[in-house]
Amino acid sequence: ITIFSSINLVIYWLIISLAKTKLEWYDLPMYPFLSILCAITLYWIFTQIRQWKHLNNQFTVNLIPVLFLILIFTKPYQNILSKTRSPIEDREEFYRLSYFLRNIANNPIKRHNFDVCFDQDEYNKSYILFYIYMLRDKGMDCSIIDCRYLKPGQEVVAIQDHEKEFIEKFYKYKVLETYYEVKTYKIIETFQTN
Repeated sequence: ITIFSSINLVIYWLIISLAKTKLEWYDLPMYPFLSILCAITLYWIFTQIRQWKHLNNQFTVNLIPVLFLILIFTKPYQNILSKTRSPIEDREEFYRLSYFLRNIANNPIKRHNFDVCFDQDEYNKSYILFYIYMLRDKGMDCSIIDCRYLKPGQEVVAIQDHEKEFIEKFYKYKVLETYYEVKTYKIIETFQTN
């Protein structure tokens, strides 16, 4: 099993290393084989420590192999416990717009229609599109738009600083709602000349 896992791991690693497209999730199929190799290595070390004649002659019960395993697994267990008992959101600001859209989708009272001003080149928009599709399924008219083409009467949501600055510079507006960095605007008049 060691040879089989090693061969699979090396061949797959070479294939994804030679590919031009490199994405984080391409390495996922390697993890089971890495786990097998790690387990085999730990088992080998455990059995070597357990079979030391000097330790077996000194103690009636050889606890050193068990202590070895406890030392190896203490830090990973601490990390998992800290993440599950008191999770901390790593990039809360990054997902703030998603939280806002989710709250709108889950709140049946807020039924206003709005568009989302979002620079699609700056971030990956897939995490926002999920909630926009959810809002559409609930009957709200919502889409991602360019802030340069807003019309009077339109309600828009913006989180990116340059989008908010553009709206506040080139439109007469009213702020309907503020949710942390997310602002909902109602466009009253445009100051842009075509």
